[in-house]
Amino acid sequence: MKANQNLASIFRWLPSLLLCLIYVPNALDKIFNADQAGKVVDSPAIMIATGIFLLIATVLFLLPRTVLYGAALLVLYMSLITGIHLYKGKPHEVVLLIVIATVFAAHLRNPVFKAKAE
Repeated sequence: MKANQNLASIFRWLPSLLLCLIYVPNALDKIFNADQAGKVVDSPAIMIATGIFLLIATVLFLLPRTVLYGAALLVLYMSLITGIHLYKGKPHEVVLLIVIATVFAAHLRNPVFKAKAE
Protein backbone atom coordinates (compact mmCIF):
# COMPACT_ATOMS: atom_id res chain seq x y z
CA MET A 1 0.00 0.00 0.00
CA LYS A 2 2.88 2.37 0.80
CA ALA A 3 4.43 1.72 -2.62
CA ASN A 4 1.17 2.67 -4.33
CA GLN A 5 1.04 5.95 -2.39
CA ASN A 6 4.64 6.75 -3.32
CA LEU A 7 3.99 5.93 -6.96
CA ALA A 8 0.83 8.07 -6.97
CA SER A 9 2.78 10.95 -5.45
CA ILE A 10 5.47 10.67 -8.12
CA PHE A 11 2.88 10.65 -10.91
CA ARG A 12 1.13 13.62 -9.33
CA TRP A 13 4.33 15.69 -9.28
CA LEU A 14 5.80 14.58 -12.62
CA PRO A 15 3.83 16.99 -14.89
CA SER A 16 4.69 19.92 -12.62
CA LEU A 17 8.39 19.11 -12.70
CA LEU A 18 8.33 18.70 -16.48
CA LEU A 19 6.68 22.11 -16.82
CA CYS A 20 9.43 23.60 -14.68
CA LEU A 21 11.86 22.41 -17.33
CA ILE A 22 10.07 24.82 -19.67
CA TYR A 23 9.44 27.79 -17.38
CA VAL A 24 12.76 28.04 -15.51
CA PRO A 25 15.09 28.09 -18.57
CA ASN A 26 12.72 30.57 -20.25
CA ALA A 27 12.86 32.84 -17.20
CA LEU A 28 16.63 32.58 -16.87
CA ASP A 29 17.04 33.35 -20.56
CA LYS A 30 14.94 36.48 -20.14
CA ILE A 31 17.02 37.57 -17.14
CA PHE A 32 20.52 36.84 -18.42
CA ASN A 33 19.90 37.50 -22.13
CA ALA A 34 17.65 40.53 -21.78
CA ASP A 35 18.71 42.24 -25.01
CA GLN A 36 16.86 39.81 -27.29
CA ALA A 37 16.05 41.15 -30.72
CA GLY A 38 12.76 40.59 -32.50
CA LYS A 39 10.63 40.49 -29.38
CA VAL A 40 7.49 42.57 -28.86
CA VAL A 41 9.22 44.62 -26.17
CA ASP A 42 12.80 45.71 -26.82
CA SER A 43 13.43 47.05 -23.31
CA PRO A 44 15.91 44.93 -21.33
CA ALA A 45 14.33 46.09 -18.06
CA ILE A 46 10.95 44.68 -19.05
CA MET A 47 12.55 41.41 -20.16
CA ILE A 48 14.35 41.09 -16.80
CA ALA A 49 11.14 41.90 -14.93
CA THR A 50 9.31 39.27 -16.99
CA GLY A 51 11.98 36.70 -16.14
CA ILE A 52 11.71 37.49 -12.43
CA PHE A 53 7.91 37.26 -12.68
CA LEU A 54 8.23 33.83 -14.29
CA LEU A 55 10.61 32.61 -11.58
CA ILE A 56 8.30 33.82 -8.80
CA ALA A 57 5.26 32.26 -10.48
CA THR A 58 7.14 28.97 -10.93
CA VAL A 59 8.17 28.89 -7.26
CA LEU A 60 4.57 29.58 -6.25
CA PHE A 61 3.48 26.81 -8.61
CA LEU A 62 5.84 24.33 -6.96
CA LEU A 63 4.86 25.12 -3.36
CA PRO A 64 1.90 23.00 -2.25
CA ARG A 65 0.06 25.82 -0.46
CA THR A 66 0.31 28.28 -3.36
CA VAL A 67 -0.04 25.95 -6.34
CA LEU A 68 -3.25 27.64 -7.49
CA TYR A 69 -1.77 31.15 -7.32
CA GLY A 70 1.32 30.06 -9.24
CA ALA A 71 -0.77 28.24 -11.82
CA ALA A 72 -2.99 31.28 -12.26
CA LEU A 73 0.02 33.54 -12.84
CA LEU A 74 1.64 31.09 -15.28
CA VAL A 75 -1.62 30.60 -17.19
CA LEU A 76 -2.10 34.37 -17.36
CA TYR A 77 1.42 34.87 -18.72
CA MET A 78 1.15 32.05 -21.25
CA SER A 79 -2.30 33.23 -22.38
CA LEU A 80 -0.79 36.64 -23.13
CA ILE A 81 2.01 34.92 -25.03
CA THR A 82 -0.62 32.99 -27.00
CA GLY A 83 -2.29 36.28 -27.94
CA ILE A 84 1.06 37.69 -29.05
CA HIS A 85 1.73 34.61 -31.16
CA LEU A 86 -1.70 34.90 -32.77
CA TYR A 87 -1.14 38.61 -33.45
CA LYS A 88 2.28 38.04 -35.03
CA GLY A 89 1.10 35.03 -37.05
CA LYS A 90 3.47 32.63 -35.30
CA PRO A 91 2.53 29.06 -34.43
CA HIS A 92 0.57 29.10 -31.18
CA GLU A 93 -0.38 25.46 -30.68
CA VAL A 94 2.57 24.55 -28.46
CA VAL A 95 1.91 27.55 -26.22
CA LEU A 96 -1.72 26.49 -25.85
CA LEU A 97 -0.60 22.98 -24.93
CA ILE A 98 1.65 24.43 -22.23
CA VAL A 99 -1.31 26.38 -20.84
CA ILE A 100 -3.46 23.24 -20.77
CA ALA A 101 -0.62 21.22 -19.21
CA THR A 102 -0.20 23.85 -16.48
CA VAL A 103 -3.88 23.67 -15.58
CA PHE A 104 -3.76 19.87 -15.66
CA ALA A 105 -0.67 19.70 -13.43
CA ALA A 106 -2.19 22.12 -10.92
CA HIS A 107 -5.38 20.06 -10.83
CA LEU A 108 -3.46 16.84 -10.26
CA ARG A 109 -1.63 18.29 -7.26
CA ASN A 110 -4.55 20.25 -5.80
CA PRO A 111 -7.99 19.15 -7.00
CA VAL A 112 -10.37 21.93 -6.01
CA PHE A 113 -13.52 19.89 -6.41
CA LYS A 114 -13.22 16.59 -4.59
CA ALA A 115 -15.83 13.93 -5.21
CA LYS A 116 -17.90 12.94 -2.19
CA ALA A 117 -17.60 9.37 -1.09
CA GLU A 118 -21.06 7.87 -0.94
